[in-house]
Amino acid sequence: VASLLSRNSATVAIVDVVHHFILFIGKLLGTALCVMIAVGVADSDGRDVSAITVGVVAAVSFYVLSFFEKIISTSTDTVLICYLEDLERNSIIGRYAISDDVHDC
Repeated sequence: VASLLSRNSATVAIVDVVHHFILFIGKLLGTALCVMIAVGVADSDGRDVSAITVGVVAAVSFYVLSFFEKIISTSTDTVLICYLEDLERNSIIGRYAISDDVHDC
């Protein structure tokens, strides 16, 4: 696997940077959404919202989303390795190990 990744280092680097950036932006947006929902629920009940409440909600949601980010990142890395292996094994014959329907997409 290490030699496969080193032979395709440019592809690996680009995919790694892009998917980490997208996941980080998603984590920030998810945290902001959770904070907005918590503040909205507290306001609708007529409760005061303190900075501590917002901080706790933000910290917990960021932690939970970090857990999901690790799972998605591992999945993305696995799919990338499978893609690179498929390209390396089947580039000579030009027939990749995917169905025609998926290839047409």
